[in-house]
Amino acid sequence: MRRATGVFACAGLAVLAASCASSLGPPRRVVQFNLEQLIPDPVRIREDGNVTWVNVAPETAGYIIFPATRALEKSCGGDFSASYQRMGEGYQSLPVESGPKSRRLQLPCRLQPGEYTYEVWLESVGLGATVGERRIRPGPKHRLTGTIIVEPAPDAADGETRPASGSTLR
Repeated sequence: MRRATGVFACAGLAVLAASCASSLGPPRRVVQFNLEQLIPDPVRIREDGNVTWVNVAPETAGYIIFPATRALEKSCGGDFSASYQRMGEGYQSLPVESGPKSRRLQLPCRLQPGEYTYEVWLESVGLGATVGERRIRPGPKHRLTGTIIVEPAPDAADGETRPASGSTLR
């Protein structure tokens, strides 16, 4: 009898823990960037998750750039965040500055499962933003390239993960 009670108590705790975890909402990942790297890269999220970029490079502004791919267009449709604007062959974010003016920027929209490449373009906004002996300049002359891997979210009804579409999205 004690053993059965213990099993039911453990099962009850497991259900409680699972319901608490699901009430926290989808996971969010933070990507920090400086003059030389993105941390982490690649970043993995569920399709119901989100990415937030934070600039830790002193005296710089960073712009998150997504190329205009079919996969991105399919995910976002015409529903891009107001933090992004169309530019040339892609989408550019508002500036993500470092320091006290720091803005945290999120994805332009909810992404479908697949793999997405993006860039961070850096420009100097102060007196001393340099890489080695060189001053950084805006645009593709000084950029970091990263990858977001979006995995299928668990199906709420049965806890199973839905299969991915099977194609790599770039």
